[in-house]
Amino acid sequence: MGAVKSLLHSTMDESMKKSQDAMKDMQTNTVERQLAMQNMMREKAMAMQLAAKRDMFLWFQAFYGTLILGSLAAFRQTKNRKVLMPLFPLGFLYAYQADLVYGNKVDRMRQHAEYILKNENDTIQLPLGMITISDIDERRKETTK
Repeated sequence: MGAVKSLLHSTMDESMKKSQDAMKDMQTNTVERQLAMQNMMREKAMAMQLAAKRDMFLWFQAFYGTLILGSLAAFRQTKNRKVLMPLFPLGFLYAYQADLVYGNKVDRMRQHAEYILKNENDTIQLPLGMITISDIDERRKETTK
């Protein structure tokens, strides 16, 4: 009788261990899929933002081109250099926007963000630290009162 009980106990332990391993694998798979989904959603949102910026840049390009032609026409008629003054600061804005939407500005921004995360992590910490489950529970209790 003791041998049957021992065999039954070891079989149950094995079954329990297999079940725990299967649950752990399932949880790992779920977390990996959630991370992949969040990354895909982030990439799609960034692609939409870049597309919107490129569309806005086309409008800005038309505005800046019209401004250049108008300023040059006004300069030819008046010979007054002051009509060319808006071209200088707007030229910087135009170059920045062009670099952002068609250049490698996004790569430079990413590299700088990685540098900040590695070397200046204290500057981006949340006030009062990371949110914990107990913080959430406390807030829920406060709002239900």
